[in-house]
Amino acid sequence: MNRAIKTRLLLVLMACLSLGSVVISAGASAAATKTPKASSPLKVALLLDAATKDGGWDQVAYNGMVQAQAQFGSKMTYTVEQNVPFSTQAATIVDRLIGQGYTLFFADSSGYEDYLAPVAKAHPTVRLEELQGAVTASNYGMYEADQAEAFYLAGEMLAGASKNGYIGMVAGFPFPAYFNIINGTEMGAKAVNPKATEHVIYVSSFFDPTKEASATQALISDGATAIIGSTNDPSVCETAAAANVPCMNEDLLQSYGKSTYLGSAYMYSGFAYISVIGAVLDHTTVTRYLYGNDTVGAIGVSFGPAYATRDSATVRALVNMTLTKMKAGTFHDYAGPIYDNKGKLRVPAGKFLTQAQDADQNWYVQGVSA
Repeated sequence: MNRAIKTRLLLVLMACLSLGSVVISAGASAAATKTPKASSPLKVALLLDAATKDGGWDQVAYNGMVQAQAQFGSKMTYTVEQNVPFSTQAATIVDRLIGQGYTLFFADSSGYEDYLAPVAKAHPTVRLEELQGAVTASNYGMYEADQAEAFYLAGEMLAGASKNGYIGMVAGFPFPAYFNIINGTEMGAKAVNPKATEHVIYVSSFFDPTKEASATQALISDGATAIIGSTNDPSVCETAAAANVPCMNEDLLQSYGKSTYLGSAYMYSGFAYISVIGAVLDHTTVTRYLYGNDTVGAIGVSFGPAYATRDSATVRALVNMTLTKMKAGTFHDYAGPIYDNKGKLRVPAGKFLTQAQDADQNWYVQGVSA
């Protein structure tokens, strides 16, 4: 369940410097390139840093590949490599699969580019795609989703269940993807309670149950009456359940506590798989940078057993209305005016945060402290 702590830290320094429906395309912000000629059937490989049944990010990724297979049928076949380390072993695995005829690879975690970019350069007839990757090339792409949308919905749910508007967030590292989900949570919370605040504790890990439990306890002791976690195990919400505090987490729905678990906010990588596989099969172009939101089924929430009891009918109606607008493409999470937590205007009135700005965040919206 490790999400490449060492490599992620390097990316932090560089940068700071249900499940989703079937889709065919996603937004783009970089030049398109020709795809390699597809084999028959197209052989696709999915690289995971954990296991397909981890109950977290990797299981969501695996479900996306299963859905891609269902859509394209006999036109493609796939294999899954689990527990792929962030090391030269990743390159060895890809080289082996290339020798077996695999020509399209998805690495569903950032941190592989140092090891896989040289492989892509050495094999121009194959294509690699990496989640939140730090580099791109003619046959090395990157995909990302607007996770602020999913966490905006989570913020609405959390604020509705909170007794005092104080939301606690347990996060991994301060890099752009986390700023995005933290800010999304706060903006959604303010839609329900304009006085809502969010305090973040970083645990410098994506999987450290002891640190996560300690951070959760600290937030509750400080007065947080709703908790959200963005780590790859159940420790945050299990700890919250023991204190009878409502909680959400970034994973699949699990049994954390029937009276406390509100649900999950997640990113669904299937939008990228389907888009790229479709382009390769059709011999059309694929962008180097795929960017998804809920209008293409790239993010979502699931509703836990405590949602109906902890959130009022009014809040539930607001959540449903927000989700409907997202799916219709009429919702903007970062709609100005937006000020950061130091009082600086970041998004003027009538403007929206661009994809490039979204992907390069290093600031918090008003109401967030860390």
